[in-house]
Amino acid sequence: MSSNLNERQQMAIALLCSGLSATEVAKELKVRKETISRWKNTPDFNEELRNWRLAFFDRLINRQ
Repeated sequence: MSSNLNERQQMAIALLCSGLSATEVAKELKVRKETISRWKNTPDFNEELRNWRLAFFDRLINRQ
């Protein structure tokens, strides 16, 4: 994980990658949906989210 992200941002990435919507993630983390949207627009968060998604698909492909 990127050291530039705080604990809530790291948790948000994990929850988004698990299939939760931004609204559901916001409720889980007790932040506003707009906060999740703002995080998703920052380079560090976006890059880490992309890395998690790529890792997920790599694991999925390797299982086939």
